[in-house]
Amino acid sequence: MKRLLCLSLWAACSFLIFPGLAVGQNNKQPDDGQILKALLSEVRQLRLTLQKSNLIAYRSQITVERIRAVRERIDHLTQQLEGVRNDLANLALEMPRFAERGKEMENLINEEPNTDRRKALEGEYKEIKSSLDMLKQRESQLRERESGLTQQLNSEKDQLDELNSRIEALDRELESEMRKEQTADKPQPGEKRP
Repeated sequence: MKRLLCLSLWAACSFLIFPGLAVGQNNKQPDDGQILKALLSEVRQLRLTLQKSNLIAYRSQITVERIRAVRERIDHLTQQLEGVRNDLANLALEMPRFAERGKEMENLINEEPNTDRRKALEGEYKEIKSSLDMLKQRESQLRERESGLTQQLNSEKDQLDELNSRIEALDRELESEMRKEQTADKPQPGEKRP
């Protein structure tokens, strides 16, 4: 009993002599609460940053796939346009030959004294003229096709430029988010990190 009384007296004296010790124990709880609040805030901020980064990555992936599809269409249209232009070049070589052959036939018809032979030459001349008309019609169709393909190609190139701009904007946005996160992680002068 005497021992219990001594211990109680010693404890009472220690609270009187060392009051900061008891207060320090009470201060520990609010510090833990502040640390927990800071950690919770940082976890929330990290979650928001991850969500933004994931959204940007998702949008980037979609845009990259669209770029790939547009490039495939551009390649296909370019091949078609080259084919049309090759056909036009071939027609440009054939049409003068048919026109020249037609003039030769006209001269032969005018010079031919034999009526049967003249009728045969006139038949050949009509075929040449018909072929020349068909070549002109084909050239007109190819010119229209060339014009349409050129417009489509220009439209696809414009779309590709727009998609490339979007990718660059998404890249800048992602870099900005990363910079924000890096500056948020650095302690400010005089600031203590938990």
